[in-house]
Amino acid sequence: MDYLIYLGGGIKGLSYDEATKWREIFIDKYKEASTSYTRFIGLSPLRGKEFLSGINKLKDAHGEHILASEKVITERDFNDVKRSDLIIMNFLKATSISRGSLLEIGAAKVLNIPLITVMEEDNIHQHSMVRESSIIVCDDIDDAFDYSLQILGTTK
Repeated sequence: MDYLIYLGGGIKGLSYDEATKWREIFIDKYKEASTSYTRFIGLSPLRGKEFLSGINKLKDAHGEHILASEKVITERDFNDVKRSDLIIMNFLKATSISRGSLLEIGAAKVLNIPLITVMEEDNIHQHSMVRESSIIVCDDIDDAFDYSLQILGTTK
């Protein structure tokens, strides 16, 4: 059985490396947690967008690249949310609101997709609707990973 886990959270204003580092770590950890019967697949909204590497401050869209245009970003990210078994939304150390991520949270809520939100108590995303849309809110990214495996029913 394959489980898809969407790895959401802020991108705009971060460097490509800052936005991809935790996602790449999770993707590798999900591969390690997979077995011959169960595969965990982390979905990064930045997959296939290596052409953005080297950018020190990402925008919400980069229209000069078709795969980073507003339309493609919106359609692909919502499709990823829709087909995911679980979503991890990482807001740690956010300095501005991630509007796209909030839309993804709303979609997950409507579609009954479990959501783990990672943020500090004083995080800019602290809001009753974000907390209530999440099955777990924690402030440790490693805990979020462990919870995701437990929620999907498999731990190593």
